Amino acid sequence: MPFTIRQIVNPSTAELEAVSKVLATAFAEDEFTAIVLGRNPALVYDFCHAQVVAANLAGEIYVAESTDTKELIGSALWFGPGRVMFDSEDQNEQALFPLMEQLDPDLRQWWNDSFTPRYNEVASEALGAGVKKALWHLQSIGTIPAERRKGVARALINEVRNKVDGIMLCLEAAEAVNVGIYEKIGFKVRGKKQVITGAHGSFPMWVMATE
Repeated sequence: MPFTIRQIVNPSTAELEAVSKVLATAFAEDEFTAIVLGRNPALVYDFCHAQVVAANLAGEIYVAESTDTKELIGSALWFGPGRVMFDSEDQNEQALFPLMEQLDPDLRQWWNDSFTPRYNEVASEALGAGVKKALWHLQSIGTIPAERRKGVARALINEVRNKVDGIMLCLEAAEAVNVGIYEKIGFKVRGKKQVITGAHGSFPMWVMATE
């Protein structure tokens, strides 16, 4: 294999930053990321870092490393049954609030009043109230552009699928091309909604889960 998969346990600050950089590279041209950040590319790293910090506190972090160079080429952030991102005081203080401070007041208001509530509603409508929290949720997954279409995402997902032994996995996707990728890995669409239109664009959201 040209890469290996491992879970990062008790990561150092440098390791958290390295994972954040990989995800920021992966999502640099992502339309959903652009919309929720007010089309400010300077915030992509902060957005990814907030999710990485939250996963370190309440979830699990997996990375793909090049076999030859040992450099990170991809990462996946998971939250297991009973936890979701930003569901605790430590996650809010160390991850969410620092990100919110970087947003313009109007954008922050949109997050609080529109985006976050609708994001949560879409999952509940598709899966059922409380079901998402009972599953393994893939919060974020990304591969650097040069290493895409080499099976990195599949390997990152299968690492957890094999570990949890039959517990369903779920995720949200905001682009049709990614829906096709996840379907090939074994996810099925459980619902699709046009989430919301904000000042910087609109996006659909597909909720997907394994059998």
